[in-house]
Amino acid sequence: MGAIEKLKEIMEEEGMNSLEEDMNARVTGLAFGLGHTILTLVAQSRFDMAIGEIDNLKKAHKELPILFRKSERFLSHCKELVQAIKMKKSFPNISTLPLSKQEEMHDRIMDHFEELKSSLKKIDRMEADIRVQDARSSLWVVRTFAICTCVVVAFAIALEAHRTMGKPVRVILEDLSKMVFNLFGL
Repeated sequence: MGAIEKLKEIMEEEGMNSLEEDMNARVTGLAFGLGHTILTLVAQSRFDMAIGEIDNLKKAHKELPILFRKSERFLSHCKELVQAIKMKKSFPNISTLPLSKQEEMHDRIMDHFEELKSSLKKIDRMEADIRVQDARSSLWVVRTFAICTCVVVAFAIALEAHRTMGKPVRVILEDLSKMVFNLFGL
């Protein structure tokens, strides 16, 4: 009986090792950021650290209410997925299950992992969109400041020209207005 138990234990370890290898192979696709870190932690079966990283990300997003409203449900879903993967990977006596059930469990874990990866990509896209919107709004502020500066400088030049030239400017403007009125027949 000891040999059978040892064989089951070896099969269970090999099954978990192949699962971890599959997960590590699927980590690609996210830039080396927090999403990549979370996926790597999950692939290495360090679930508590992954959940901690998700919680830290949630705290960081709370500082930006617009981003938090968009990403809150995705972050909660990511946390649930990590917990589901943890629960399925730590299923007791998995080696005693029939091979088809073991394969089904493996497939479900990989499905959860892919869904986690997809959710993290969506969060990453949301962060990028917020950064782009912030850059655009900053650009609008800079443009507005430049236009206002040009208007103030032009007004100052016109005011100074009026002060120094005085009547000639008034005469030129009257001549121009007469010309415009005569052109349109008014």
